[in-house]
Amino acid sequence: MHGMDVVNKPPDIGNDQSSSTSLSTVQRELSDDLPSLETVRHMIKYETSLRLSESVQELLDLYHKDDNAITVILDSIQQHVVEHFGYSHVNVLRSALSRFPDDQVIKEAFYIKHNKITQGLVNQGECARDVKLFTLDGQPTTLFSQIISDQPLILLAGSTT
Repeated sequence: MHGMDVVNKPPDIGNDQSSSTSLSTVQRELSDDLPSLETVRHMIKYETSLRLSESVQELLDLYHKDDNAITVILDSIQQHVVEHFGYSHVNVLRSALSRFPDDQVIKEAFYIKHNKITQGLVNQGECARDVKLFTLDGQPTTLFSQIISDQPLILLAGSTT
């Protein structure tokens, strides 16, 4: 695999002879190229094993109500994975589905498999349905109760998780 020798030999931080030079040498040798399909498959398997490990699951349980912390944890795992395989940017992992759309291993990857993004069921010009919502201070409300009559309505929905 590309760059494996570099990342399998981390700088000896505990050694008095180590310096920031050895760390920056490793960083310079990381590739900006795109990995092969086989390498991406290995990256996904490694990322999944890390994410599902007991220690990471305990961390995710601890911070399960803090979306920012969860994002930092998962981003850190993915960055570690790509650097472990000798690459510099997480997009080599995150772009796997767009690069290899017909590969079953990539399609079944956990962070892709459980992606619930859809085009949506409401199209421009259609009537919106009344749905339950919460105000910024956590109070229950409904969509229709927030609409001012004779005003255009734009619905934009998304998720940051």
